Amino acid sequence: VFEVCTRQLVLSSSIALETFHHIPGIATEIADKKLLADILNLAVEIAQRSAKHSADFLEHTPAVAQALAQFDDNAVAEAVLALASNFANRTGGLTADLWQNLPESLNEMSAENAVLLMKRSGEFLEFGGSVTLHFVASGRKVLGLDEGSFDDWCTVSREIARHGNAVLISYLRATPRFFNRLAGK
Repeated sequence: VFEVCTRQLVLSSSIALETFHHIPGIATEIADKKLLADILNLAVEIAQRSAKHSADFLEHTPAVAQALAQFDDNAVAEAVLALASNFANRTGGLTADLWQNLPESLNEMSAENAVLLMKRSGEFLEFGGSVTLHFVASGRKVLGLDEGSFDDWCTVSREIARHGNAVLISYLRATPRFFNRLAGK
């Protein structure tokens, strides 16, 4: 807690004070103390670059913790934290956006599919944070509508990535509509 707030203090004293008051509430909402410690360590990494983004990250933490609590398998939390840590190392503040979207992305998924989605999403970090955010959202839809197509979809996504991030993001945005139409027929 002090590491997060100290890093934030260098950039913004008001955000550091707000975080200091906010963390006890977060701590009471997360039963798994190892998970809490891992999340706070991740917040320290984010705070090194941005006080605001680390505060936003912590603001979304209770919803992520609730989403992770639906799984009896610790492998999901480990996969989520691994993705978020890699994300923070590569993109910094965008991790708050990932963290905000994770509860919806993990909703009604099996533990196996959640781990698969997190691992595959990590592979797409080489194309940048924005691509990975879109990959998580679209990958969730693909797994929900046609689980058997996920590996092929990942392969096609990699091929499309050769044409640039703008093309890849357009493809990822169009994916849910495409799969919804296929599911409707």
